[in-house]
Amino acid sequence: MQEKNASETISKVLYPNDKNESGKELRLVQQYFFVACSLRDIFRRFRKGQRGVEDFPEKVAIQLQRHATRPSPSSNSCGSSTMSMA
Repeated sequence: MQEKNASETISKVLYPNDKNESGKELRLVQQYFFVACSLRDIFRRFRKGQRGVEDFPEKVAIQLQRHATRPSPSSNSCGSSTMSMA
């Protein structure tokens, strides 16, 4: 029973009911958080490669999906841990 309650609680946090204002606000905060963290990670990896900022638009492609909550680097693999850099 505790596992079921825990999974329901996690689902409510990850997928809030956005039919009311507080749910919409929570969804927006979640989306902002995931996008900000993903972009920060992309920039961190780019800088780690010892490249100049002028190379960024030529070496990194970021695709924003309509229903996604975070940007995903363009690459052939899925997941937030990969980034395509030429």
